Amino acid sequence: MRAWVVFAVLAAATFGPVFAGAWKRKSPAFLPDLPVARGATEPFHRAAFVPDARDRPDEVHSATVLSGGTTLPAAWFGGTEEGADDVRIYFTPDGSGRKSPWVAVDRARAESGLRRPVKKIGNPLLWRAHDGSLGLCFVTTTIGGWSTSALSIEFPWSSPRPRTRRIVTSPFANISTLVRSAPIRFADGSIGLPVSHECIGKFGELVRLRRNGTVLDKRRINWGRSAFQPSIVVLDADRAVAFLRHAGELPGHVWRSATSDRGCSWSDPEPLDLPNPNSAIAALRLDGDRLLLAYNDLDVGRHRLALAVSEDAGRTWTRVHTVAEGEPGAEFSYPALATTPNGSIHLLFTWNRERIRAVVFNRAWLERPS
Repeated sequence: MRAWVVFAVLAAATFGPVFAGAWKRKSPAFLPDLPVARGATEPFHRAAFVPDARDRPDEVHSATVLSGGTTLPAAWFGGTEEGADDVRIYFTPDGSGRKSPWVAVDRARAESGLRRPVKKIGNPLLWRAHDGSLGLCFVTTTIGGWSTSALSIEFPWSSPRPRTRRIVTSPFANISTLVRSAPIRFADGSIGLPVSHECIGKFGELVRLRRNGTVLDKRRINWGRSAFQPSIVVLDADRAVAFLRHAGELPGHVWRSATSDRGCSWSDPEPLDLPNPNSAIAALRLDGDRLLLAYNDLDVGRHRLALAVSEDAGRTWTRVHTVAEGEPGAEFSYPALATTPNGSIHLLFTWNRERIRAVVFNRAWLERPS
């Protein structure tokens, strides 16, 4: 085991500077999302379950949803249970709760496209290229658990026969890279994937991809085992902030890291005055340095999901609404946030591992006292 760790360290030391040098040479600007429109002045809020798939799996989890259009493409995984060999990735062109999903990827399709054995699939992530075409990224394993996972991508997803390939993000056996949070964009057309590693350490990175899924560069956001699953919000061409899930002993906090040089370097993560029971979070820019966060507002458990707003790029927060709450043992988790041009904000999350819940609201509702 000790020799294995030494080899991993040497590999990282060898290949890390290659990625770092490429990033500094190109130094692409971030492409911020448009501010969320003010929209109607009357508060609006609606909650509904996303329609079930025809086969209605026993468990569903880890929704992803895309901003930027009048409809919101969304995906999640479902099966007997997380990690089971019957897990499939489901897709709907409208994640607002109006259109039923269908099976997009299963193990057989993943194996056929990748030309290699696939033990299990999980965590999907949708992304949109500059030309509007969709790509789907998802996690696969060949052996072991999620700590041995790798990323696969299908593109362009709108074509009848999308190409499937593995994304090589790690110089050491290309294992232990997982996605969860929404991608970001760069002005040169490349895509930024917030990823996390869960083998030996637990930490976050930002991987920059060409449209075809090949890796251009990657940067470490944090080190150690305290925080992972970064949710990144771009503030302007140079600045972005990352909010990370707590990974240590409970009680924990949401962590924050920032960059002012287009992702070349990140500040040491600092704990925020927001609880985090080792559960996923989602962040969204409203306008300027004003941000929205969806998180489990608990020290232990995932039975309450809340919204908080920051006016100072995520340094301090004000809790504004509870969107779901139940008895201890219930689960309202893994939020995903997106917007539409009319100013609607959409929140998808796991409801007791049984359904995907969709909540739609506007800024007038968000800013109204609860």
